[in-house]
Amino acid sequence: MKIKNIKSLFDKVERLRHRFERRKKVLEANGRQYDEVLSHAIWVYRRPLCRAMTRAILTLTNQHMGGEVGRTLWRWRSASVTSGLVSRVVVDLLLEFPIVTVSQVEAQCRREEIPVRRTLISKIMNQGADMKLLVVEKDSREGREYGMSELAREELLDRMALKYTDPAVVAFARSVLMINEMRKQFSAATEERETNPNPFDADASLFAMALRGDFDPVDDDDE
Repeated sequence: MKIKNIKSLFDKVERLRHRFERRKKVLEANGRQYDEVLSHAIWVYRRPLCRAMTRAILTLTNQHMGGEVGRTLWRWRSASVTSGLVSRVVVDLLLEFPIVTVSQVEAQCRREEIPVRRTLISKIMNQGADMKLLVVEKDSREGREYGMSELAREELLDRMALKYTDPAVVAFARSVLMINEMRKQFSAATEERETNPNPFDADASLFAMALRGDFDPVDDDDE
């Protein structure tokens, strides 16, 4: 039996394999696993997934949320693009440690690949102190130590309450959880099929067959 438009099938399989290998390399280079379910979901839902992530990022990085919500934080962060990045690093560290130094922030900025000089970090942190978002806990020859003020804590909670309930953020979170749950179920089913095979188990999918080369063209001499 001949297959209609066999060349189209070969081309489709080749594109599928190329897309899978490309994304597989990206994830494995960052210590993560790529699988059939993730590949299929990302490709089939690519437009709504990209849109959901883009909308969530725009919402989460919106400094001026309207009205007076987190107004002092907004002023600190919106002074410049660098202020927005460095101030977030400062807050992140202060949510882990009670006090931080310029050196700690500088090291973390380097890990986050934020190109900023130590002098500018110090300036941004002092601006935060002037705006009463940071508290200078210690000022010595070795340098200043900063803590988070009550004003900063309250404004962070205000902004968090709004953003965690924003429809765009919720939609993105649902998409993440959907794909994560699909992958967990796929992994569990694969493990059970391998450790406790059953006639009810599913056969290899067309996707898996294509990846392992079942549909590759062969020369007549190889048949």
